[in-house]
Amino acid sequence: MAKELAFGDEAAAEYERAFAHVSNFFLPTLFDAAALTKGMRVLDVAAGTGLGAKEVLARVGLSGH
Repeated sequence: MAKELAFGDEAAAEYERAFAHVSNFFLPTLFDAAALTKGMRVLDVAAGTGLGAKEVLARVGLSGH
Protein backbone atom coordinates (compact mmCIF):
# COMPACT_ATOMS: atom_id res chain seq x y z
CA MET A 1 0.00 0.00 0.00
CA ALA A 2 2.84 2.41 0.79
CA LYS A 3 4.15 1.94 -2.74
CA GLU A 4 0.78 2.91 -4.22
CA LEU A 5 0.52 5.98 -1.98
CA ALA A 6 4.03 7.09 -2.93
CA PHE A 7 3.10 6.77 -6.60
CA GLY A 8 -0.06 8.79 -5.98
CA ASP A 9 1.93 11.58 -4.35
CA GLU A 10 4.41 11.57 -7.23
CA ALA A 11 1.63 11.57 -9.83
CA ALA A 12 -0.15 14.47 -8.11
CA ALA A 13 3.05 16.50 -7.98
CA GLU A 14 3.71 15.86 -11.68
CA TYR A 15 0.13 16.78 -12.58
CA GLU A 16 0.49 20.04 -10.68
CA ARG A 17 3.81 20.84 -12.37
CA ALA A 18 2.32 20.12 -15.79
CA PHE A 19 -0.83 22.18 -15.30
CA ALA A 20 0.53 25.03 -13.18
CA HIS A 21 1.77 26.85 -16.27
CA VAL A 22 -1.59 26.59 -18.03
CA SER A 23 -3.52 27.34 -14.84
CA ASN A 24 -1.55 30.54 -14.24
CA PHE A 25 -2.97 31.90 -17.50
CA PHE A 26 -6.46 30.37 -17.41
CA LEU A 27 -7.59 30.68 -13.79
CA PRO A 28 -7.33 34.48 -13.39
CA THR A 29 -9.57 34.91 -16.44
CA LEU A 30 -12.07 32.41 -15.04
CA PHE A 31 -12.11 34.08 -11.62
CA ASP A 32 -12.43 37.53 -13.17
CA ALA A 33 -15.48 36.29 -15.10
CA ALA A 34 -16.94 34.91 -11.87
CA ALA A 35 -16.46 38.38 -10.31
CA LEU A 36 -15.10 36.94 -7.07
CA THR A 37 -15.00 39.51 -4.28
CA LYS A 38 -14.17 39.65 -0.58
CA GLY A 39 -16.56 37.69 1.60
CA MET A 40 -17.96 35.40 -1.11
CA ARG A 41 -18.49 31.68 -0.64
CA VAL A 42 -16.98 29.47 -3.35
CA LEU A 43 -17.44 25.74 -3.85
CA ASP A 44 -14.51 23.92 -5.45
CA VAL A 45 -15.68 20.57 -6.81
CA ALA A 46 -13.02 18.22 -8.19
CA ALA A 47 -11.00 21.13 -9.58
CA GLY A 48 -7.57 19.53 -9.42
CA THR A 49 -4.78 19.81 -6.91
CA GLY A 50 -5.75 23.08 -5.25
CA LEU A 51 -3.96 25.60 -7.44
CA GLY A 52 -7.22 27.41 -8.05
CA ALA A 53 -8.23 27.29 -4.40
CA LYS A 54 -5.17 29.35 -3.44
CA GLU A 55 -6.17 32.10 -5.87
CA VAL A 56 -9.80 31.96 -4.76
CA LEU A 57 -8.76 32.35 -1.12
CA ALA A 58 -6.72 35.41 -2.01
CA ARG A 59 -9.75 36.92 -3.76
CA VAL A 60 -12.43 36.16 -1.15
CA GLY A 61 -10.18 37.03 1.78
CA LEU A 62 -10.50 35.99 5.38
CA SER A 63 -14.19 36.88 5.45
CA GLY A 64 -14.90 34.48 2.58
CA HIS A 65 -15.23 30.73 2.50
